[in-house]
Amino acid sequence: MILDSETTLLEKQIQEILNIRSQMTKMKQQWEAYEKEVVEVMADIQVLLNLQEGANDKECEGMLGYEKDQPGDGMKGEYYNNEDFLGNPLIKEDMGVEFDWNG
Repeated sequence: MILDSETTLLEKQIQEILNIRSQMTKMKQQWEAYEKEVVEVMADIQVLLNLQEGANDKECEGMLGYEKDQPGDGMKGEYYNNEDFLGNPLIKEDMGVEFDWNG
């Protein structure tokens, strides 16, 4: 009888150890997922910091919502014939800004 009760106790202890091991495996998987997410967020932050410093397009292509600007042919200007900006303006593309503001 003693042998049977010791075996039962050992079986219970083994089962507890297996349960703890299973819980630890799940916790490790969760930790790895969090760690991966932190690395991704840090990479996104670095891209944003690079944007502030004038990063190039290659560093931004993987970001959600990124659209490469098309090269322009000049600067769009809207010219009104009055001081109140009323009416329809003349709209044109200027290749450079070289205005004589002194009249």
